[in-house]
Amino acid sequence: MSTPPIELKGFSVKEISLRVNPDYNPEKHGGMPKDEGFQFMHYAQKIKKREWVVVLGVKLDEPVEDSDCQVPYFYKLEMMGYFSVHPKFPAPNVVNGKTVKRTPKESDEIIKRQVELNGPAMLYGIAREKIRSLSASSVFPEILIPTVAFTKQSEPKALPSKKQSTSPKKKK
Repeated sequence: MSTPPIELKGFSVKEISLRVNPDYNPEKHGGMPKDEGFQFMHYAQKIKKREWVVVLGVKLDEPVEDSDCQVPYFYKLEMMGYFSVHPKFPAPNVVNGKTVKRTPKESDEIIKRQVELNGPAMLYGIAREKIRSLSASSVFPEILIPTVAFTKQSEPKALPSKKQSTSPKKKK
């Protein structure tokens, strides 16, 4: 087994909440609840040369207009993950059998892409389990928040409140 290029050193939960939807009727809505309105955001920020922090947020807010919402819970979770980059990452380029050293700028870009892609993905698994665990001890069956693909970095910002009119990022 090789050493991973980035390692999650720890994480902290900034905010977590789960609220039961009193209007949800499992017999009426049946099956798996819809996840319309699910939102997530993430961004990465370098702290030191090989240390990064990744912020991840997920939420499902109560709709402002729809009183017949088909989800059992409303939730919000914001967390931060602390990552270190392996000192030998990225490896030098090998071109035509010759080792070519990367420029510092090239190395920084490769590290940035790796952290922006894999950092949120690592945290998302933790977020899914936190929300599942909270919902498992409630009145309705436990939920798993939707799976998502982390292919593009989002801009640093807070999760939008239900009063703001921003379009949510939905799973594909």
